[in-house]
Formats: sequence, C-alpha cells, structure tokens
Amino acid sequence: MTDTFKLMWVPVGKAKSTAVPYRVDSESGRLIYNLPSDLPFGYLEFQGVNVSGYFKPDDDEAEYGIRPWMFD
Repeated sequence: MTDTFKLMWVPVGKAKSTAVPYRVDSESGRLIYNLPSDLPFGYLEFQGVNVSGYFKPDDDEAEYGIRPWMFD
C-alpha cells in the first residue's frame, strides 16, 4: 500500500469527480471521511474501485471508514 490514497466521489452524468478528504485513524489504520449532502447521485471510488454502490449522500454529518488493506 502507498501512504497516499485516492478517495473520489464519482457522480452519474457529466459532473466532475470530486476528491473526498479523509484522515487516517492512527489506531485502526482506517480512512475516516464524511460526504457532504450537496454531492450528486453517484458512488465512492477508492484507488479506482467502486466501494459503495450508487447513492445520494444524506445530510447527516456521519463519519464513515474504509479499511485500505482490504483493497490491496
């Protein structure tokens, strides 16, 4: 694995992909992120792989996590 990961929101249609900011949890090594509710319908892509399926982010300020070693 590299030290820098690529976490992107990929919308359906002609909208541009958006980088999703994240932080690395020092204890678990997971990437922790949240998705703004103003993102269009689309999916989350990690290192070029669809990891979420298609959905519209909720307006709930929830934090989510990805275990990067699962995609190594």
